[in-house]
Amino acid sequence: GFPIVETNLWAQNGVVHGLDAFLIPPNTCDMANPCGENEACSNSGYCQALPPPGTCANPIDVGIGYVGADTSGNGDITAVNYDEGSCGGRPGNEVVFRYTELVSDRDLCLRTSGSDFNTILYVREDECYNRANELVCNDNSALASPLASAATISSQFGQTYFVIVDGFSEQDNGNLILEVSAGACQ
Repeated sequence: GFPIVETNLWAQNGVVHGLDAFLIPPNTCDMANPCGENEACSNSGYCQALPPPGTCANPIDVGIGYVGADTSGNGDITAVNYDEGSCGGRPGNEVVFRYTELVSDRDLCLRTSGSDFNTILYVREDECYNRANELVCNDNSALASPLASAATISSQFGQTYFVIVDGFSEQDNGNLILEVSAGACQ
């Protein structure tokens, strides 16, 4: 939305007319005129505030390896509770990661071992918000440490995947670890 500014304006006849507020349009943007720090250019060509990191609107990019995050709200990301997977996660806070396959078609293992709470892991392709695009959902895998999740996906070159790590319950939050490795989970 537009910021609201309070003001009083003089009319052409010299009488003061009270105007409680008016809207100031945001700055326009394009490739030649980028937005400022902590802003992004919207599809309609206006600068807007960046959404919190770790959400579908601003996922954390990952590759092969380990990445950590804090879902308690004490870290660098804003803890959110927007969504759930088909196997659960509605009451817990989640963090959204984005993985784009840049090597080849291959299996990937996604695992949350080492997280300090009960995790749920689900993966969507193409559109993060679209539950119909869920490829897999896992809670408490035998292929991970107790209360951790693990899932194998068959990634395709050039495809983007949204890996969402969620808490099982409202009390399940804290430090999470996501491992992305080549090959099926074993």
